[in-house]
Amino acid sequence: MAFDLAEERFPLVYREDAYDYFRPRKETLAELVYDLSTKSFRQLTNRHVGDIYQGLLSSRRSGADGRGARQRQQSKLGAFYTPHGDVDYMVSRLNLKRDSRVLDPCMGSGHFLEGIHDRLAALYRDEGYDQAEAYRQIVGKQLYGGDIDTFATSLAAIRLFLLDEHGTEAKPQLYVHDMLLHSPERPQSELFSEAERVVAVDPQVDDIAEIDEQKFDAVVGNPPYGARKPAYKEGIYRRLYGERATDRRAGSIATGAHDSYAMFFANGIERLHEGGRLCLITQDGFRSLTTYSSLRRHMLDRCKIVEILLTDTKHFAGVSFQFAGMAITTLEKCSDPEERRANVMRLVDYVRDPKDFGNPPAGKVGEFRQEEYEALPETPFFVGVPREVFEAAKSSPRIRAVARGRQGLATADDARFLAAADDPRVVSVGIATSIT
Repeated sequence: MAFDLAEERFPLVYREDAYDYFRPRKETLAELVYDLSTKSFRQLTNRHVGDIYQGLLSSRRSGADGRGARQRQQSKLGAFYTPHGDVDYMVSRLNLKRDSRVLDPCMGSGHFLEGIHDRLAALYRDEGYDQAEAYRQIVGKQLYGGDIDTFATSLAAIRLFLLDEHGTEAKPQLYVHDMLLHSPERPQSELFSEAERVVAVDPQVDDIAEIDEQKFDAVVGNPPYGARKPAYKEGIYRRLYGERATDRRAGSIATGAHDSYAMFFANGIERLHEGGRLCLITQDGFRSLTTYSSLRRHMLDRCKIVEILLTDTKHFAGVSFQFAGMAITTLEKCSDPEERRANVMRLVDYVRDPKDFGNPPAGKVGEFRQEEYEALPETPFFVGVPREVFEAAKSSPRIRAVARGRQGLATADDARFLAAADDPRVVSVGIATSIT
C-alpha cells in the first residue's frame, strides 16, 4: 500500500523496474537496515545526490572486460557529471529573469537544475515572493529536464524534492526522454518503422512529448561525450542532422550526426525563443575541425556568439581520460544578420580553475566581432590567437593549395609513441617521399 501511494505521489522515483522483482532474503534486509542505522546523514547536502550517482558510475568492480557494470554504463551514456564551479558559472551566463523558462536536455542527476533553481529563487526573493510560492512556480512551471537514464532522472527528482522546504508538492517537469529526436521547430510525429517499434522503440523515451512542444528562454547542459548511439536510431539521427545529400532531402538541418554533443548544440538552438541563450560545456574540437564546419556555419547563421571559454577536464572528478580541451560556449539566438555580424564575442583562452572563469587574467581575454570569423574558410572559431596572426591568416594561402595531407594515427599517448628521430628506441619503418 505504501509503495502504491508513493508511486502515485512520486512517479519519477517509485516507478516499476527490474528491482520490483528482486526478492532479498530477510537476513540481507536486516543487515542493510542495521548498517544504515549506524550512519549519520546530518552532514549530507543536496549536492551529494549527484555525487552518489557519479560514484556509482565510476565503480571499480570489474567484469570480464576489466570494467565494472557501472563503468560500462558510463561509457555507453557518455556520462561525466559537471563540477559545481562550472555549473555556477554557466548558470550565470544565461541572463535569467524571474519568469525565465529553462531546460537541461541532458540533466543527469540534476546539478544544473539545482543551480538554476537557486538563481531563480533568489530573483523571486528579490521581488518579495515567499519561498513556497517561488518553489511552486520554478519547479512546477519553469524548470524542465530530460535524460535517457531512468536512474539519473530519479535522482534529479529527489534532488528537487529535497529543495521543497515547505511541502508544496509541486511536480517537477522531468522526462525520461531522448531530446535529440524532436524539437518545436521540427516535430517528428513518426520516426520509426513498425518493425523498430515492435523490437526496440521505447515510446516513453522516443515518441514526441509535451516537453518537445515548448520553447525556452535558456538551455544549459553538459552533453554526453562519445556516447554510443543505439543501432536502431543511427539512421534517424542522420535523417535529422546528417550532412549527406540524401539526409538533406529527408529534411536534415545538416549540422552533423557523428557526435552527440554536436546534435545537442543544433537541437538546443531550435528549442530557444528569439533572444534566448544556450550554454553548453563540450569538447572543443568543434571550433576548428573540418568535420564540424557545418555546425559552426549553423551557429553563425542562427546566433550571436556571446562567449567561448576554454578549459579542460582535469577538474572533473572521476574522469580518467583527457581531451585536448573543453569549451564552455554561450550562444544567443538572433534572427537579425546585421546584429549577428556586429556582435562582439568574448573569447577566453584556457582557464583551468572554475573560480577564475568569471574573472580570468586580462591577458587571457580577447574580443572579436563575429563577422571576423566569417572571413576565414570553414569559419574556424579561433580563441587565444593574437590579432596580428588572425589578420595574417585572412590573406595567407591555404595549406591545401600547396600540399595534400592526412591525419595520422591518434593514440592519446604521446609519451609512449612519440620520440626524437635519433632516439635508439625508434625502429626505422621508412619515410614517405611523397603523398599521392
